[in-house]
This record gives sequence, structure tokens and C-alpha cells, in this order.
Amino acid sequence: MKYTYCLICKTTNNLTWHHVVPQCFTKHITEFKYTEKDIVCLCDKCHTKYHRVLKNQLSYTFSYFNLDLRTLMCASSRCF
Repeated sequence: MKYTYCLICKTTNNLTWHHVVPQCFTKHITEFKYTEKDIVCLCDKCHTKYHRVLKNQLSYTFSYFNLDLRTLMCASSRCF
């Protein structure tokens, strides 16, 4: 897998790899193995935006079910 551009905005600057399924979730699944399909290329800007949107969506969902989102967060809070 070789990407030379952000899969969202198509820029070629400041690229990073993003785990589609956050590592803070997969660490609880012993059988989980990352594949090429689980990692995408994003620029820093889109990567930051993705995490902000994910956190907002998860916060809403968890509050709807009266759950605490912090129970799933990584110690470093890098997931969100």
C-alpha cells in the first residue's frame, strides 16, 4: 500500500497514517490484527478534523446511552 496523497482532500503535504479503527478500541480485542484496509493516508489537517468529528459522534452516542466515553479512551487520549 503506497499512498502519496490524503484520501480526503488529495493534498500531498504533511501526510500521516491513520488507523480506521482506533487503537484504544482494538487493544481490547486480542484477536484483532491490522491489515492494509485498516490504515489510511491523511494529511495532518484532515486527520485532526477526523478525530474531532469522531469524538463528537462518540460523545453523543455514549451520552444517549448514559455511558462514560472516558472508559474507552487511551491513557494518552490520542484516540480522540
